[in-house]
Amino acid sequence: MLKYNIAENFLGYTFIIYVFHEPGLTVIKKLLFNFFGNNAYAALFSYIASPIMMVFFLIFFGKFLRVHFPEISKITTGNRL
Repeated sequence: MLKYNIAENFLGYTFIIYVFHEPGLTVIKKLLFNFFGNNAYAALFSYIASPIMMVFFLIFFGKFLRVHFPEISKITTGNRL
């Protein structure tokens, strides 16, 4: 039952993740390469960490919009919340 509630909380943000993931991933990858350098380990870390960081950021951003700007939130989440 707990897993269902956790998933239910995040399913409303799939549209915002779909729309904003690509530009955000590019920025995060560039920041990680600048911080860790340009080598194989940095590329592997960036490949694994960038999407995770992006999803958490966009869920946080979606929740922020829902609380402070509900009309914009309806647009960015596809009116799912």
